[in-house]
Amino acid sequence: MKTLNRFILLFFFSSLLIVGFNNCSAPKGPEATVASQSASCTSVDESLRSPNSLSEVNQLINALPKPVTLDCFLQSLKRPLNIFAVNNTFSAQPAVGNESPRIFIVSTNLSLSVAPAGAGRFLLEMSERFSASQSFKAELTFPIHGQLDPFEMFNHIADGATGNSRCTSCHSGESRQNYPGIGYGFVSGTVRPNELQRVYSLYLQNQAYICDSSLNKHRCDILKGVFSNGPTQDAPFPF
Repeated sequence: MKTLNRFILLFFFSSLLIVGFNNCSAPKGPEATVASQSASCTSVDESLRSPNSLSEVNQLINALPKPVTLDCFLQSLKRPLNIFAVNNTFSAQPAVGNESPRIFIVSTNLSLSVAPAGAGRFLLEMSERFSASQSFKAELTFPIHGQLDPFEMFNHIADGATGNSRCTSCHSGESRQNYPGIGYGFVSGTVRPNELQRVYSLYLQNQAYICDSSLNKHRCDILKGVFSNGPTQDAPFPF
């Protein structure tokens, strides 16, 4: 009986050691949550992670786990990212100094813009080439909690009182044009960002690295969503 009791005790304490070891080895708390969220943001099909049109942005958002935060959307974009950032305070996404500029992520036909801080910090602004001097304008507010109706990208910028968009204060020559598969959206003149206000990606990578989330979590999330998930490179504005 004594031998049996000793065997039971030995088995019990061995089990405790194994459980304790596993608990110590596994990630805990916020670090585990952040790692899990980051992995889920990049686990969507690779074919969706390089959008070059508004409809492809919609497909990517609908493939991401809900709710989709703006930093999760940014993490999901395939690297390297082509960046054109400007310290421009005159826009729907005004910059807040060089440390929090308006950041354009650009491809051949599409530009996406975010701002880490300020009035437009929850917005994703989008512009898809329509002609040599005009583009479709669209916008979304994050987070997005369910499946996204693609027309919401156009509806979000509509001014119900005038029938125009809220982009007309900055972009001239607005007209309504049919966007295949979505409906009528707003097309207007493109405005190139000012090269003299440019903020370069190497500086912003450092801002992401030193960002203190306890002071401004959203700013850090956006900067890290762009600059801490793979390489970025400065690129010319495509329009």
